[in-house]
Amino acid sequence: MKKFVSTILILAIVYILSISVFALPTITYRVFTVKDGALPIVKNLEDYAGIENHQINGISIWINDVSALQVDTHEYNRGWLNWSNHHIGNILDAIKLRPLDVDYSLKYRVSPINDINYYDWVIDTKDYAGVFGRPIDKVQIYAVPKQ
Repeated sequence: MKKFVSTILILAIVYILSISVFALPTITYRVFTVKDGALPIVKNLEDYAGIENHQINGISIWINDVSALQVDTHEYNRGWLNWSNHHIGNILDAIKLRPLDVDYSLKYRVSPINDINYYDWVIDTKDYAGVFGRPIDKVQIYAVPKQ
């Protein structure tokens, strides 16, 4: 009986560890708009960050409440900026995300102002989300298994 209980206990511990090791992280993010400043924080796909037709001029992103990624932002009519963990400045028209952990990928998309639709989903640095010359107003981000 003791051997059976020990085996069950070991299996339970292995199961709990496997859940914590392979669980996808929580992506927490917020945007800043020219008109409204800092907007409420969003987690994963619970909602989107932004306000319809309010130009985004900043973004901050955390993975499991730490800055475990870098974001490259493209400013409207200015170009790409250097990689960092957040950006506040001029109006944005594109973003590119790079997780610093190799166990998962980031999937994200943005919406241009004056359009209710989003551009296609992007994964990590394989592409960027947005179109140069079209300011963005909404962002969605979440983690997926490594792609």
